[in-house]
Amino acid sequence: MDSSKEVSVWRFRRVKILETLNEKLIPIGRVFEFPTFENAEGLSYSDYSPEGQRDVLFDAIKRNILGDYTPALYPYEPSQKKIKFKIASGLTSENKVILQKFVNLLRYVVQVRIYLSKILTNTTCGVVARTVAEIIRDYVTITLPTTVEAIFNDSDGNLVKLESNLQHFTSDMTVLSKSLYTIFSERYVGGEIITYLDRPEVQQMPANYCAVPVLFNQCIREAIKHYDNFLEEWLYTGMVTTDRQHEFVIWDLSRSKCMKASIFDDCGIDKPEIPFDSRFVFIKDLVPSIWKNNVDKMAQTAFRVRRLISVLTHDTQVPFTLEFHSIVDAENMATQNAIVRNAYETTGAALLQKINSVINIQEFFKFLYELIFDPCTWMNSFAADLEDYRHAVLNTSDDPYRIANNDDTTGLNSIFNDYFGERLRSIVNGKDNVPDVVDMRLYNHNLFSKNVLNDLRLVDMLNYDYDLSDLVNEEHGNDENNPNVLAQSVASGDGQPSENGLSSDADYGTQLPKDDLPFVEKVGIGFTDMLLFQFLVTPEIQEDYNRLFRLRLALARAELLIQRKRTTDIKSLSNPEQLFISSILSFLRRVSMSVFGHQAASQWELFADALPKLRSVTPIVHAQRLMHRNINTQCGLFSDKKSISAMLTEILDIVNNYALNELCFDDAADRFYEVYEEMRKIVCDSDNKMLKNMTYSIFRVSVVVPLSKIEKVSLDPRKGLAPQPNLARGAAMRRSVSVVALQSGAGRK
Repeated sequence: MDSSKEVSVWRFRRVKILETLNEKLIPIGRVFEFPTFENAEGLSYSDYSPEGQRDVLFDAIKRNILGDYTPALYPYEPSQKKIKFKIASGLTSENKVILQKFVNLLRYVVQVRIYLSKILTNTTCGVVARTVAEIIRDYVTITLPTTVEAIFNDSDGNLVKLESNLQHFTSDMTVLSKSLYTIFSERYVGGEIITYLDRPEVQQMPANYCAVPVLFNQCIREAIKHYDNFLEEWLYTGMVTTDRQHEFVIWDLSRSKCMKASIFDDCGIDKPEIPFDSRFVFIKDLVPSIWKNNVDKMAQTAFRVRRLISVLTHDTQVPFTLEFHSIVDAENMATQNAIVRNAYETTGAALLQKINSVINIQEFFKFLYELIFDPCTWMNSFAADLEDYRHAVLNTSDDPYRIANNDDTTGLNSIFNDYFGERLRSIVNGKDNVPDVVDMRLYNHNLFSKNVLNDLRLVDMLNYDYDLSDLVNEEHGNDENNPNVLAQSVASGDGQPSENGLSSDADYGTQLPKDDLPFVEKVGIGFTDMLLFQFLVTPEIQEDYNRLFRLRLALARAELLIQRKRTTDIKSLSNPEQLFISSILSFLRRVSMSVFGHQAASQWELFADALPKLRSVTPIVHAQRLMHRNINTQCGLFSDKKSISAMLTEILDIVNNYALNELCFDDAADRFYEVYEEMRKIVCDSDNKMLKNMTYSIFRVSVVVPLSKIEKVSLDPRKGLAPQPNLARGAAMRRSVSVVALQSGAGRK
């Protein structure tokens, strides 16, 4: 949805809400009416000399600017045309040319009066627009006459001099007319008006000569006071009852009950759903520019404060009260922002404490380490148990693509509890009424079908000195559950390719969900839907953990199946096929060790070291996001069409089908080495700096040896496998031998 369309949608919804609530302002004044003169024909410029005509014009121009019209010169508006002016007959052609130079100025002044009256009589424009219009009206009725009087006195009846003296005044009226017209015609409200008045075009006008910069700054100061009052009410009461016209950035939909929060586009915010979300919505377009430029995300932070408070109090009658610090009386916006940030940190700390009273946070993350990141062998045993369970209970050996029923998770969780039952009970502090935080689930999408974006907007939360203004914008989160969204997994925040260089344009394999997965490939982990837990480990992060678990299980299962095939068919395997199986096992173990033994483990260590120092929910959430971003980036686990994750999925399918005798040796070898070499080529590409740690750990390619030399050595045992020399070591040995030979020759001399 483009920006203009999005704005028009919420603007239409605002009108509907105001109609439902019957919220109207009291009109001020009356609509501007063009003057009419019945006896205008009685006046004629022909009664005056050319000099006398100019004197009459001088006075008529002044009267028009002041809104005191005479038959000598007055405005009128033909239907659907711009404003024109009528003059008495008999004006000389020379004086008509002189008058023409002032027509634009006079038109702008009339337009100012017209749109001022329209805004002041409008009943749904909002208090910000009304405040701005009243300030400009005071300027037009009080300050402007004094300014005009001084300009005309200085011109001393000389129209040429008057034209020069009115230059800056004309600029003021031009900008003022355009601004009032835009505010009224575009139906700007609230923060939109403040942002529009703060535009560079106005700020660049010379304040020493033009009145508009000072006038608009006054409008902004008075308008932002309304926003300060709205913000203070929201922060300390969680209500916006004073915003009767729905012009603040936060709307309470429960007042009108004519709109659902779900119809407002929140850009796929990654958040657990709570009653708060069905009542309040945040309208980003109404955030004033002076907040964006000076205290970015202050309004969003205040919104999140009340959202966290709603979670703190949702299951208890005990209110949560913030210590009051007046936003209205704060010295400046920096102080206001500090008040909001302090409230956010206080609320986050209280929520973290409440979560910890139900779930032992330290124990939970220790359990996650053992479950996913610890390079122990429990996963191999678990994979074997799942295979035995598949054969013995589900009887799927003749139908590997049988779709399991929901009841299948009972047996899975029984196996899982044999490994971690005691640990799970210790996490919930032994409480019987609290469900296990982790259990086994079945998923009908394959390993990398869900989109996980490489979000480069994250800050390094492990530096502890975090800035809320730099955190990931939750209003612009990613829809992890929509497989139809093609993720720019390696795109930076500005949409340009990041330094790992992978492209999503080329197609490699399929990443669409499929319902015909073998039973074991559906197995993954799920997390409790407890609301408090959802704020510690958000749905997006849960999917990241699940992906890593499923990847580790898939690697362990593939290794198990290929080992069983080698054991079962050892007598019938040819030498090339045995070498092929050895290559597969070696590759699977290197991938597992590289991803989980090196990259993931090192990132987890950083997170684990930082965890005790993080005193609020938000930094823990963002530290987890940072950890997963780094793991996915360094291991190429994003959901691109042509990426390491897609190729790894392809290799696992090849290995599993070959191990289950669904793919013959020749076909399996052809496909395996084709994908392997393509995968190696991408990883070893000099432009893919983010994947450089995988070049040797997985593909045994040294940084000192060009990939072109490596590619000359065939990996396929059917093509005559020769001993593969260590090219890097060979080059070093040749250099050493050369040095020894030179030294020996020098000794003989």
